[in-house]
Amino acid sequence: MNFWGCNLELKGLTEKGQFTGFASTYADTDRQGDRIAPGAFTRTLAEQGAERPLLWSHDLSQPVGLAKLQDTAAGLMVEGSLDLDSSIGRETYSRLKKGIVKAMSIGYQTLREKFEGKVRMLEDIDLYEVSLVTIPANPQALVTAVKSGDLADVRSFERFLRSAGLSARQSKALLASGWKGLAGADDDDGADAVLAWLDQRIAS
Repeated sequence: MNFWGCNLELKGLTEKGQFTGFASTYADTDRQGDRIAPGAFTRTLAEQGAERPLLWSHDLSQPVGLAKLQDTAAGLMVEGSLDLDSSIGRETYSRLKKGIVKAMSIGYQTLREKFEGKVRMLEDIDLYEVSLVTIPANPQALVTAVKSGDLADVRSFERFLRSAGLSARQSKALLASGWKGLAGADDDDGADAVLAWLDQRIAS
């Protein structure tokens, strides 16, 4: 599963836990040079319906409500309904009301893409869930992704780490040597060699 996020443009929050915002916009390019193209959600919404679970920070064990989706010219609009009967729903409502939560993110799989210069345009995606997060591509999402085995592709794993805020050098060091590798992230050569080896192992 991949993640793409944007700052939350909150359009009101009712006492019943209802809110409106954008989970994805078509005008923005993320930190990895990816942009979602208009029409990327058309097929997935037609085939799977216009509702998705609303999660806290991509954690499948932490549903906070339901997201009703509408594809607009500006992006994917969400009409969210928080489950205020649950403790996590009430906590999320409080975080939204106080401005602690300021971003939304989507969990998806890319099915078709193309490059326009250095920008990778995502033209068709499977949309799995919508999340409220403290920042787009929250590093906490890594736990869910790793446990589910969705980051088996090394290069997508590296892109995910970079979207979570790590530099290219830090991401390579982490993949090559684990957490201890971050301390010696000045030399890319060894990390590149390990990444190439892992790519071959996964492809075989």
